[in-house]
Amino acid sequence: MITKKIFLFSILLIVMFSTTNLYSATYDLTGTWNYTLSGNWAQGDIGCNPGPAASGTCKITQTGDTFTFAFTSGVSCDPGEACTFSGAVTGNVYTCSTTDIVDSEGGSVTSTIVFTAGSATSGTGSGNSLYTHPTGEWSCSWGNTISLTKPSEQPQPGQYILTLIISGSGTVTLDPPGGIYNAGIQVQLTATPGLSESFNNWSGDLSGTDNPGSITMDSDKSVQLNFSGDSDDNGDDDDGGGGGGCFISVVNQ
Repeated sequence: MITKKIFLFSILLIVMFSTTNLYSATYDLTGTWNYTLSGNWAQGDIGCNPGPAASGTCKITQTGDTFTFAFTSGVSCDPGEACTFSGAVTGNVYTCSTTDIVDSEGGSVTSTIVFTAGSATSGTGSGNSLYTHPTGEWSCSWGNTISLTKPSEQPQPGQYILTLIISGSGTVTLDPPGGIYNAGIQVQLTATPGLSESFNNWSGDLSGTDNPGSITMDSDKSVQLNFSGDSDDNGDDDDGGGGGGCFISVVNQ
C-alpha cells in the first residue's frame, strides 16, 4: 500500500512538473546579437515603400518567459521608443511588439517581430509593421526577414557597449565596427543621411556637428544621430499628410 502511494505521488509530481514547464523558454537569449534584415516588402497607399536590406546589433534581455528586444545600431527609429520591443516566449518561439504614435495627426505604427531560436546563438523569423491613419482612410504595411546570430564574444569586464539612436532617416557606420569595445578604444562614427535628408548634429554622449565624429569608449555610451528633411505634411489628408508613418524604419532599415 505504501509503495502504491509513493508511486502515485511520484506520478503526480511528474505531471505537475511537466505542466508547470510546458511553456517555459527553451533558451536564455540574454546578450548582444548581430542581426540582418532582408527580403523587404511593402503594400499600401501613397508613400508605402519597403526599407532596404540592413544589418547591425541588437540587445535581448530575457527573464523567464518574457523578454525585451532593442535595436542598438544600424536601425532608424522615429520615435526612438520604436527601437524597443517587449514580448513573451513559448518554447523557442519569441514574439514581441511595440506601438508608437509617429506623426502629428495621431497616426500609429504597430510593429511585431516573431523569430524562432534554433539554438542559444541563432534565430530566424520576420518583422511586420502596420501604419494606420486615424481617419482609417489609408494604411501601409511592410516587413522583412530577420536573421539573428549571437557572437561568441559578449561584453566582458573592461568592455563597453555603444548604443545608437537615429532620429530621422539615415544610417551610421562605425570604425572599428562591432558595437562592443575594449576600454579606451576611439570609435569613428560616420553619418549618412537618407534621401532628401540632411545630417544636423550628434547628441547624447557625443555632441557637435562634425561628421565623422569620434568618441572614446571609457564607459557604456549612447549617441543620437539627428537628421532632418523637407516635409510636405500640412495637415491636409488629401495630400497624404502624416504619410511619414510609412517611412518609419522600425524593423527595417
